[in-house]
Amino acid sequence: MNVKATSKTPFVQFDTDSSELEIKGVSCPENPVQFYSPIIDELNDFLRNHKRLHILIQLDYFNTGSSKCILNILNLVSEQIPDKTNASVTWITEEEDLELIEAGKIFQEMSGLNFDYKFDVPKD
Repeated sequence: MNVKATSKTPFVQFDTDSSELEIKGVSCPENPVQFYSPIIDELNDFLRNHKRLHILIQLDYFNTGSSKCILNILNLVSEQIPDKTNASVTWITEEEDLELIEAGKIFQEMSGLNFDYKFDVPKD
């Protein structure tokens, strides 16, 4: 799966060969459920036969609806991969963006997944 970014939706790449899901950019679609449903469906199909996944999330901004969909993705992974050492999330944000760092910590706590925080260089 490869979804191109728009001004309101993130770039999404789901590489089933490497077991990696990448979500990057801005996420504020008019209908977040409609945008994220195909991603959740494909992820659900994948997790039926695979019990290892790495998720890379680098969002500059996301709205409340997107937040709920992202949490749904993380919870799905948490439920389907009982061995949490096989499920990880890399949360990339600017070091000064305390709101996004805090959002990552909330997602980590709510999903129970292992998060690795990396800091990106601010854009000029």
